[in-house]
Amino acid sequence: AKLNSHYYQGIGTINFELTDNVSFKSISAHQDYHQLMVIDSDGSATAPFRGPTTSITNSKTFTQEFNLNASLFDDRLKSIFGFFYFNDKVDIDTSLTIFSTGKLRFDTFQKSKSYAFFTDHTFSVTPSIRLIAGIRYNHDSKSALQSFFIDRANGTTITGLAPTTTKISFNSWTPRVGIQVDLADKVMAYAQYSKGFKSGGFASNVTAVNPYNPEKIKGGEVGVKSDLADGRVRLNVAGFYYDYSDLQVQSAALVSGVSVFRVRNAAASRIYGVEAQLQAVLADGLKLDISGALQSAKYTSFLTCNNTAFLGACGNAATSTLVNVKGNWLNRAPNYTANVGLEYETDIGSAGKMTVRGESYFSGSVYYDEFGTPLLKQDPYSLQNLFVSFTPTSDRFTIRAFVKNIANVAYKSSAFFQTSAFQQTGTWGPPRTFGAEVTARF
Repeated sequence: AKLNSHYYQGIGTINFELTDNVSFKSISAHQDYHQLMVIDSDGSATAPFRGPTTSITNSKTFTQEFNLNASLFDDRLKSIFGFFYFNDKVDIDTSLTIFSTGKLRFDTFQKSKSYAFFTDHTFSVTPSIRLIAGIRYNHDSKSALQSFFIDRANGTTITGLAPTTTKISFNSWTPRVGIQVDLADKVMAYAQYSKGFKSGGFASNVTAVNPYNPEKIKGGEVGVKSDLADGRVRLNVAGFYYDYSDLQVQSAALVSGVSVFRVRNAAASRIYGVEAQLQAVLADGLKLDISGALQSAKYTSFLTCNNTAFLGACGNAATSTLVNVKGNWLNRAPNYTANVGLEYETDIGSAGKMTVRGESYFSGSVYYDEFGTPLLKQDPYSLQNLFVSFTPTSDRFTIRAFVKNIANVAYKSSAFFQTSAFQQTGTWGPPRTFGAEVTARF
């Protein structure tokens, strides 16, 4: 396997103070991303996919945001009015070598444009009570040019999907309302209700044009944010409840003998739970940080095809085996996660400062498919990392040595069912890794 990535980004920010109470901000950004990925197609030397899968991705993205900030009525009303523009072009070329057939080629070129208008306001009813209201309008338009070919071993080419261009567009209104109440000095309680969405689009490099609609979410959150012990302790606790509709679900299917991933709006789900963060200064130079979450994340409606039933089970509507997975856990949604970090910083004479940090990450069970398939599940696991950093007094650079996954824990970072080979496959997380890095500041 091989993965080479190059990422370039430039950001420019301009601020204007128009009056004592009104300011204007412009944020411009451009990104270039290039990736070459070569992987073993199925992890087996005997299955049909003997050769590697090669994917080349090139993407260019431009964003522009304008903000107008105002503070009115003796600072009782703080308002923001904004505009956001997004333009993205991505070209993905994928080839898959087949043992007995030749080579499959998937080509996708996608263009995305989006613009949004938004406004948000915070009004102080009293010095300790604030009301919040805002709304955002989003318009997205996307197009995809997709093609699928089979280059046979005898030199002939079969067109599975001739170059086809498809266009889609979406509009969305997403409001939010809330209240903040100061319970004491540096202790604030809040509650808010909001709606949101994740844009629709096209699945890349499949054997048919695959548009899908936006995913929608609505729900609320209540919590408390506090700074205690003269600022030495920060404690935040929140409870949340969200309903998803038109949930975007990636699923595998066997089309023309080829295993492909598609995205569809086929599910609804409900997520609720509690999360907390704690930061504490235990002694001079010694800091502790803890964060964690407990949640229930389950499908409330999802009639889907079980591709593990038999080879080709999800090939067409006539023979597909449908299963209602209502009550099953969402993909990649552990029932608990926790991060614990302990950091000590000390001066090394007049040379600079040294920082030693240890971290532990804990995760509950993770399901990588909606059926709870045992081989596509990661049982609870934990990882530990250690970092040692040195920064000179000039602050011109930092040298950091690290060891990640100290115990060399084996855990799945992804898993899926390979329909064409009729087997489970996936990727292991990074093993014990150690090294050093230098960060320079100009």
